[in-house]
Amino acid sequence: MTERKVWPAAVVLSMCAAVACGSTTPTFPADGTATHVTPSPSSTAVFCASMRQLGSDVHALLTLDVVAVGVGGLKTAVQRVSAQLGVVARDASGAFGPQLRTLRAELDDLGDTIAGLTDAAGVRTALSELRSQIAAVGSGWDALKRQAADVCP
Repeated sequence: MTERKVWPAAVVLSMCAAVACGSTTPTFPADGTATHVTPSPSSTAVFCASMRQLGSDVHALLTLDVVAVGVGGLKTAVQRVSAQLGVVARDASGAFGPQLRTLRAELDDLGDTIAGLTDAAGVRTALSELRSQIAAVGSGWDALKRQAADVCP
């Protein structure tokens, strides 16, 4: 008679996690190594809805006439994107860490530049830098959107 080995549930679950058990959503801890999670349909729907809103907010920032809206309009647009980025990060539940951190850094750089502006003359003087930083936010958004395309087609 052959002895059957009974695997404890913890071992089975960790083996499942090691091979991703059919997961398609990558997550990235702070060290940058990839792991996988399988989002439930409801969490995927919530994440995708927050991504769509972030896309809309980023688009509004990218198409903003920075001279016309001035410092106040710029601050409002950046705050809107920043707040929605926080929602996306929460809804991502640990997924897309590198892309979220990159987009946050680009947005923070833009926010720092805007914080130093006080009037329309300052906006005009910083126009080249602002356009470059806004474009960097757009690139960060594109990278996040590409990475999340399997989850939110």
